[in-house]
Amino acid sequence: MHRLPIRLRLTIAFASVLAAMLAAGGIVIYTQFERDLSETIDSDLDARVGDVGALIDSGTPASVLATSGEPIAQLYAADGRLLASAPLVARSRLLAPAEARDALPDPLVIERRETPVGEARLRAAAVLSEGREVVVAVGESLERQDDALDRLRRLLLIAGPLALLVASYAGSQVARAALRPVERMRTRAERITERDTSERLPVSSSRDEIEALGRTLNELLARLDAALQRERRLLSDASHELRTPLTVLRAEIQLALSGQRDASELRAALESAERESQRLTRLADDLLVLARADQGRLPVRSEPYRCPISSGPCSGSTPHAPAARRTGTSVAAAHRDPSSRPLRR
Repeated sequence: MHRLPIRLRLTIAFASVLAAMLAAGGIVIYTQFERDLSETIDSDLDARVGDVGALIDSGTPASVLATSGEPIAQLYAADGRLLASAPLVARSRLLAPAEARDALPDPLVIERRETPVGEARLRAAAVLSEGREVVVAVGESLERQDDALDRLRRLLLIAGPLALLVASYAGSQVARAALRPVERMRTRAERITERDTSERLPVSSSRDEIEALGRTLNELLARLDAALQRERRLLSDASHELRTPLTVLRAEIQLALSGQRDASELRAALESAERESQRLTRLADDLLVLARADQGRLPVRSEPYRCPISSGPCSGSTPHAPAARRTGTSVAAAHRDPSSRPLRR
């Protein structure tokens, strides 16, 4: 997963979350729709049981069930015997004798049962017929409910993946648009070389995290560019500083080797060579100081530097003044009261 492009990872994460939400939403919608249909059927059966009971109380049970228009209806005695049936279910029982007896104290609901007209939901309740309690059972075919649930299920199975596909594509395009400034910065960064460090990354004015990243990287490039410029100036200055003493040293050695000088002249040539070598040593020490300072390993310590009062201010006359000038650092020394204590760190 971590090896995939960021855009693809964002799209997968977005699609996964959306798929979970669509699945949860589909389950909720399907369950609620099924519950609403069941409540509607139960309410309708309850009203129809009351209507059939009122008709039975005012007429003959057999004729009432035959003319009531109820396709699924039966009448049972208190002991569970079948007394009358609607024409469509005349050859079978809707309730077992025990179920008919159980419906006397409290209404009985059977969620799903096979009948001659197909699967149906049954509701049985006690009513009065000629002054005695009987049980009326009325049923409602579940074919329409099953068809409605099946259509809803097919609709969710088709619309859900289609919505997921469209939303995932839209999410992918949004992620691509959001990462387009990053791609532009990457393309520009490929063209920046050590020979030309003046180029900067393109930064869009979007006022977001990507803009902040681009500005930060440009500031980093500016600092690196300034550091490289300082290094190049340092190399140029060091080359000039090394060329003069080496030229003088070489000339003195060549003259000493020519054999045309006496002892005093040779001594003077050797002293001149020694001075130039000391100059080279100081220059090498300065370069070492700069190298350690760039690496952050140079211990900083302040200590007094004594110079003659008669010579005036000795600004720039410290041993490391040349190195300080090359790095843009100012070094100044002033007269201090001899009674004061030096500070070190």
